[in-house]
Amino acid sequence: MNAIASADKNWGIGCNNGLLLRIPDDMKCFREMTMGKAIVMGRKTQESLPGGYLPGRVNIVLTHDKNYQAEGIFAVHSIEELYRRLEAYHTKDVFVIGGESIYRQLLDDCETVYLTKIDAAFDADAFFPNLDESPQWALVSESGKQAYHQTDYRFCRYENRKYAKREETMDITGRKLFVKALREEGVDTIFGYPGGMVTDIFDELYKQEDIQVVLPRHEQGLIFEAEGYAKATGKPGVCLVTSGPGATNIITGLADAHYDSIPLVCITGQVPLSLIGNDAFQEVDIVGMTRSVTKYGVTVRERKDLGRILKMAFHIAQTGKLGPVLIDIPKDIQMQSGDSEYPSQVHIRGYKPNESVHIGQLKKAYRLLKSAKRPLILAGGGIHIGGAQEQLQKFAERTQIPVVTTVMGKGAMPPKHPLYLGNSGMHGKYACNIAVSQCDLLFSIGTRFNDRITGDLNEFAPHARIIHIDVDTAAISRNVVVDVPIVADAKLALEKLCEWAEKQDTEKWIAKIRGWETENPLEMRRDRGMTPQMIMEAVNRSYKEAIIVTDVGQHQMWASQYLEIGGRKKLITSGGLGSMGFGLPAAIGAKIGKPYENVICITGDGGFQMNMQEMATAIAEKAPVTICLLNNQYLGMVRQMQQLFYGKRYEATCLRRQKGCPDMCKGPNEACPPYVPDFVKFAQCYGAYGIRVTEPSQIEDAFYQAKHNADAPTLIEFLIAADELVLPMVKGGNPMSEMILK
Repeated sequence: MNAIASADKNWGIGCNNGLLLRIPDDMKCFREMTMGKAIVMGRKTQESLPGGYLPGRVNIVLTHDKNYQAEGIFAVHSIEELYRRLEAYHTKDVFVIGGESIYRQLLDDCETVYLTKIDAAFDADAFFPNLDESPQWALVSESGKQAYHQTDYRFCRYENRKYAKREETMDITGRKLFVKALREEGVDTIFGYPGGMVTDIFDELYKQEDIQVVLPRHEQGLIFEAEGYAKATGKPGVCLVTSGPGATNIITGLADAHYDSIPLVCITGQVPLSLIGNDAFQEVDIVGMTRSVTKYGVTVRERKDLGRILKMAFHIAQTGKLGPVLIDIPKDIQMQSGDSEYPSQVHIRGYKPNESVHIGQLKKAYRLLKSAKRPLILAGGGIHIGGAQEQLQKFAERTQIPVVTTVMGKGAMPPKHPLYLGNSGMHGKYACNIAVSQCDLLFSIGTRFNDRITGDLNEFAPHARIIHIDVDTAAISRNVVVDVPIVADAKLALEKLCEWAEKQDTEKWIAKIRGWETENPLEMRRDRGMTPQMIMEAVNRSYKEAIIVTDVGQHQMWASQYLEIGGRKKLITSGGLGSMGFGLPAAIGAKIGKPYENVICITGDGGFQMNMQEMATAIAEKAPVTICLLNNQYLGMVRQMQQLFYGKRYEATCLRRQKGCPDMCKGPNEACPPYVPDFVKFAQCYGAYGIRVTEPSQIEDAFYQAKHNADAPTLIEFLIAADELVLPMVKGGNPMSEMILK
């Protein structure tokens, strides 16, 4: 039970035997803490209240008079009856404004006491027990002096040590165990959106001070924010949503985290067990719906299993191939009492992530590597997940083997390192894709060989023996059959390889690759006004340390081509699923997790509008991200395919199109209606800064302003040409050597 107390000789709304132990109703802390809660008082206190009761609270009078009645008042005649009344209201919070006798009877059962200490001649301890001198009570927080009616007071919180010891063996509700599990797992931030089936958990979160609850404006934004937080901090992102639409709204984020190996622990509320299967209001089988995109998903059926299941969830999300888990907790499980123990470790039969490396396979791989004339390292996102950037660089330098990366692997090598070539894949550099097609040994680490990397599987690295290191057994030889499979953590494998590494004769091979770079450099024209390359180069100059988050589309590929990522500059993007709408919320989550780092969101006008409501979250959480919005008035990536492969039939990609526009429109012209919305005004109406850039000369100044806007987000709208293309490009299904260059 929680109790609150205060004392003063002169303030007062009633008395009990001359002892005034209360907080006045116009004190802000009292109003905020007691609204909607139970107020316990003596009869004389109640009778002195203006109107006879405190509005907005449950008013309870403890009296021996069995005939006592008053409007708006519940009368109880013993402490036991009081407890039953509180239980009926599903609350353990009791705020006392009565006399000494009530305090004395309730105090021993209190879990927490909030006491206002008055800095005046009158001393509350004269009639209220001195908790500072009691071994039973621990002062856990104390505010500074605050003024009230020309008197100073301090607001103190005490916790009952006796209760803390008792909790180790006593039963507690499921919702309380959930909050305890968060604390035990070191969770300091949870992204939550309330609803009927999780209100009890939110009520429990309200009572604690250790965990920040972030309220997004949509559940899809919520889970993307949790992803950004997880990628930025390395800690699991924790989500809490209600049943039905709240749960279904996070499915895209679960799939995104599944593909990109992001640890998430997602908690969904569920209807009571007795209603499951009856098509109850907001009931869906969320576990069944998400089975293919979660590492682990379960509905808790018994209260006794809750602690073990929560421990399993955190363990599974953060081990092996990282990924999302989903725990569905019915409302009655949240309310049931049970064991308070939260296990310190868990053993899961059949789940044993590999924590070693097969030395025999590793030696076999190294022998192939030593004998190769044209070796090439392909580094994927697993390098970042495993924290193996330093080991990769050391291995490449000792062997003198050149390195290409996937989009998710960008930053695995320093951007200007002489052995780093750039990205390969559908929009990779010409030299990188030709190197993959011409190498005689491809040493792949931490990538699953998806179609954006391989193109036509029959023509992928046709001359190469392939070595594949991946922590996920299922990823090896699934898309590309390899010669030497190695199931291992990237860092562990590279550390062992570095022990054997020797310099190889690769000078001619590297010179050949550099020749291909000279033949077809990665460069956009600079005679057509402001280009995406200019914008990315300005980001490189303006931010030496930053977390850069992209949405999905052309801007994402331009960022992967021209941004310098590495060291203190990190890239977060949606790679496997390619979720439009990812950028802004993920950037907000990253900023919440790393509040003192620069966070830049690079997005397009299409993707931004999918979760633009999260600007309110950025304002509310004081997350001053910089948003670089490249506005080409189209869904640019699809438009590019329509231009190159569909005869310029721009169906459903023009974002200026309105009813009445001609059916056969081939592009922007003077008759086009104005673009909706005005992004600068949009930012300003939320309380953010808005800047529009139309000329190359304005780019640097815009970033300078954004860096100095520390109190709110800054949206910079860059107006770029609609017909800018991401080149090189390989048509889907074609060999990676067949690139469109112009």
